[in-house]
Amino acid sequence: MSKSLVIPKLPLGRRIREYEILIPIFEGGQGRVYIGRLWREGQPPAEQMIGRLKQRLTPEQVARYNLCVIKIPHPASKDNLRDEHIFLSNLSNPGIAHPRVIQLFKVPPDISLQRGRRPGLCFDTFEDDEGGTQENYPCLILNYEVGGSVRDLMRRFSDEALPSGAAVLIARQIAEALNHLHTVAEIVHHDIAPSNVLLRRPLGWPIPTLPECVVVDFAAADSTRYTRNREQLGQPRYRAPERRGVLSHEGIDTPPDIYSLGIVFYELLAGRAAVPTGRVTDEASRPRYMPLPPLQEKAPQLSAALCSLVMDMIDPVPANRPTAAVVIKRLDEVPERNLSAKLRGPRPPQIMRQIGAASAVLVVLSAVLVVALIRGFSPPLPPSTPTPVIATVTPLSSVTVAPTDQPTSLPTSTPALAAPTSTLAPAAPNL
Repeated sequence: MSKSLVIPKLPLGRRIREYEILIPIFEGGQGRVYIGRLWREGQPPAEQMIGRLKQRLTPEQVARYNLCVIKIPHPASKDNLRDEHIFLSNLSNPGIAHPRVIQLFKVPPDISLQRGRRPGLCFDTFEDDEGGTQENYPCLILNYEVGGSVRDLMRRFSDEALPSGAAVLIARQIAEALNHLHTVAEIVHHDIAPSNVLLRRPLGWPIPTLPECVVVDFAAADSTRYTRNREQLGQPRYRAPERRGVLSHEGIDTPPDIYSLGIVFYELLAGRAAVPTGRVTDEASRPRYMPLPPLQEKAPQLSAALCSLVMDMIDPVPANRPTAAVVIKRLDEVPERNLSAKLRGPRPPQIMRQIGAASAVLVVLSAVLVVALIRGFSPPLPPSTPTPVIATVTPLSSVTVAPTDQPTSLPTSTPALAAPTSTLAPAAPNL
């Protein structure tokens, strides 16, 4: 089968048995990863879930919505996915499961699946990009961890150094997962990298919280209990020097994971730019190991005990590296372990709308309060007193009445009479 075959992107609402595709979250050389959900009758439509996925979901909300991660490999990587399912199935058994290791998605007990179905594995029929049909095609169903990856966290710090207390806590939690994998499950991860370490829940905002890490992606893993045929996998940036060639099943040991964790730890403490990205090759065009400068030179504010531990973890000689258990013990003894490890997460996308609405309400309330204060503290007007009306009467000059021949009897109308000098003149007649 050609390695160029891929499974095209799946649209929103595409059903894979009882699971439903929502949004893609990652695409790599081995396949694509989606956020999906367990499909049930009467649940909100897929389009409505897109808006909820943009919010800061909690693990409790993830369980309520039956959200999960659906991993669909490209045809050439189907065997790697089946191997990953075997490893995670063992890690899900009681007594082997660990809170720092990703778990297969478990269907709620009230939902019945087809008899014989294996948890976390689903088969369906797909079309590849060349128009062919891929039948009985495996898909891996995992728990959805909502806090993002450590790589996302590093980007939020612009690839600069994280607070040393938080970096120590993250490295310690990864070491806890590796110690369990190496000693209990007898699994070597072979691909420890910031993108393969997720946070179980979002970091708090505006109040900071402690990160809770989970190790994911066992496509490159190996085990002494289960031999497998696989190609060289893992990110070259974090690959141990002894893994530059082709891996074999003999001599599987734990130091490669410790080296990878040491490089991650170096980046967290000194910044991603402190680790060179250029690939140096030898005469046969094989990657050549280039030692990193002492951590004390890149981060002189760190304690000597912490810098010594990191440099021991990235020692080119595998036998000189500490085990995961020793890493945990030495981390508990460094001074940075006593520093605050809380981090503040990104501002929620809906917070600006909430702040804008709250600001508008505050402006209106302030305006109403100002008006009320102005009215309440205005000096009261004095009570209105009727202004006395002073009538000014101007006396008329003496009027001489000319003699007349008319009879002295009063007419029906009231003519003006001459006012005696001792009395006021009457008002002028209405003409």
